[in-house]
Amino acid sequence: MSKFHKVTMVFMATFCLLTFSGCSVISSFADRFTSAEQVAHDSMGELKKTKGYQSVAKGNETQTLIHNQKKTVLHSQYHFQESYSFKPVKIHSIRQYITNGHTVRSELYYSDGTVYQKTGISGWQKEKGTIEQLNLNYRPDQLLQAVTKGSAGKGIQGRFFVLEIGKAASKEYLTQAYHDFLSAFQQATNVDPKAKVSIQTDRLSERIFIDRQTKRLHHIELNLKLSTKLKEIEFSLERKGKIELTGDLQQPILLPDYVKKDAISHEMEEEDKTEE
Repeated sequence: MSKFHKVTMVFMATFCLLTFSGCSVISSFADRFTSAEQVAHDSMGELKKTKGYQSVAKGNETQTLIHNQKKTVLHSQYHFQESYSFKPVKIHSIRQYITNGHTVRSELYYSDGTVYQKTGISGWQKEKGTIEQLNLNYRPDQLLQAVTKGSAGKGIQGRFFVLEIGKAASKEYLTQAYHDFLSAFQQATNVDPKAKVSIQTDRLSERIFIDRQTKRLHHIELNLKLSTKLKEIEFSLERKGKIELTGDLQQPILLPDYVKKDAISHEMEEEDKTEE
């Protein structure tokens, strides 16, 4: 066998070996891609089967532990998912009275006759009264039933209608947050689980973003800070997150006319005429 034939055979053998290895690698990647695609499909299938709202929150979590004058700050990323099973409840429109571009008064109307009124920079004041039927809004009841302060009607000119709530009314979220906080505190300090721990809510807010075009809830921003102190130990937890509502589980929201038209409410003008 000539030297040329030997070199040719070695080259062919090497080529076949590389080709076989390459096919195996490609096949392996293909299998992994297929399995990943299948997992994603199954996950979406599970999401579609779930009743109520599905939301995913992403953000940063900061924990500060002070023990014997030594401060330890823990930073961690969190990504958690919440399931809400809100029932659609009918509550009335948000009315806003504007003078010279400034909001003079905002009102939230409920179907049971409850009215939350906000004047200037003051907090929400709860009032009772008989109200006539207006445009109905469909919103998750737990997001609005405990509104006590905040500001409504922001973002009139933008894509979203923003409802800012000073104290969140999402009971599931609050309950879970308090539970997580208490568990973390007990683990970090070895506190007796039965000991009474007073938790202070330093900051808590929710901003609900409603898409003006689709009339659907788009996302919710959360800002939560909890802290507690037991003897010489201080512990605080801060969460900033964005909840994105996904799937076909969102319910249409009928917005007031002044929001749809991007115009100032005419109700103030009507009141002025009546007084005259």
